[in-house]
Amino acid sequence: MTTAATERILVGPLHPGDGEKTEDDAIREAAASLGGAPHCFAVTLRETAVIIGYVAVQGEALSFYITPEERDKGFAFEALCLSFDLLFGCEGVKRLTAVLAADNIYAIKALCHAGMVKEKTENGYFYGVLTAPDWERL
Repeated sequence: MTTAATERILVGPLHPGDGEKTEDDAIREAAASLGGAPHCFAVTLRETAVIIGYVAVQGEALSFYITPEERDKGFAFEALCLSFDLLFGCEGVKRLTAVLAADNIYAIKALCHAGMVKEKTENGYFYGVLTAPDWERL
């Protein structure tokens, strides 16, 4: 699996052992259950090499997480953009979907800013989609 980077973060494979490198329970759980999967990426600060989140795809379903102390800094947007480039550009993914609580406005904004399109809002959930042709137009 390929990696990608911005000046601030690196997005690359999440390994099962990566859970030992963090105090964050959500990242530990993701590393244990998703680590090593083909479309599961660790989000790592380049300056400190600390894992601050993950982006994962199972089937078409996208999930992502940034540690609370690193939120509101634009890391989710950067991680999503890099992940989309890897998934569509290198891994041959054709379509991604996301389902989030409709009140998770910051996560929804990051997704939409990175290119995902709102499909609908229903029963308190936001449904988004991004296809390979849409990604190519970004």
